[in-house]
Amino acid sequence: FTAYIRDPEHAPVPEDIEKRRMDLYRELMFNNVENFLSTSFPVLRRISSEQYWTDLVQDFFSRHRCKTPYFSEIPEEFLEYLQNERGEREEDFPFLLELAHYEWVELALALAADEQPGPARIHFSQAALKYKYRVSELAWPLVYRFPVHQISNSCKPAQIPDQPTYLVVYRNPEDDVKFLDINVVTYRFLQMLDANEDKTAEDCLMDLSKELRQLHGHEILEYGTELLEKLWVRRIVRRAG
Repeated sequence: FTAYIRDPEHAPVPEDIEKRRMDLYRELMFNNVENFLSTSFPVLRRISSEQYWTDLVQDFFSRHRCKTPYFSEIPEEFLEYLQNERGEREEDFPFLLELAHYEWVELALALAADEQPGPARIHFSQAALKYKYRVSELAWPLVYRFPVHQISNSCKPAQIPDQPTYLVVYRNPEDDVKFLDINVVTYRFLQMLDANEDKTAEDCLMDLSKELRQLHGHEILEYGTELLEKLWVRRIVRRAG
């Protein structure tokens, strides 16, 4: 029964059920999954042709074995299929997996049970660097080969750009999912905050200065103060402890 629903081209109709009824079950189930994937990956759906999208969803529908009964977790299953089962195909976008991951992150943050505290509009000074900070559970620093946040019908890069794309996708206090286009310095700073629980923001900045050899002394502290305030007001970082 389920083999036919998954893949009617390669599975026989159950002998004790009318084909017309089986095709109705098949259509209803496939359309439910297709509709949910279209909603969850709107950019990927929009830039795909009808035939490509239908074939992609059909391949997922017939081959992947979901481990969840919840529709809200199907996007993660689709991502697993792209990562581990689909393999490289000539007809696929070179950024297929990265774009799908980016859109899944947006959905995952929108559905996350964590709550953000209210906005904090305060003036930062270098004294704020003396505290320890962590990246919020509702902020995900990400790095991609392709500029996934720019992909559209008019922007479908065929080659990997010379520079990677660094982003933070986060949910703000109003529960809107946003992204911040960042550089490698900010990305490493956020990594250091999470990887060094015993260090203050100032400690992490000084380590960053030694690592990147771009800013020194008072320059890195001035830069870090402005950066920390930008991250704080968006609730990308929080005070530790």
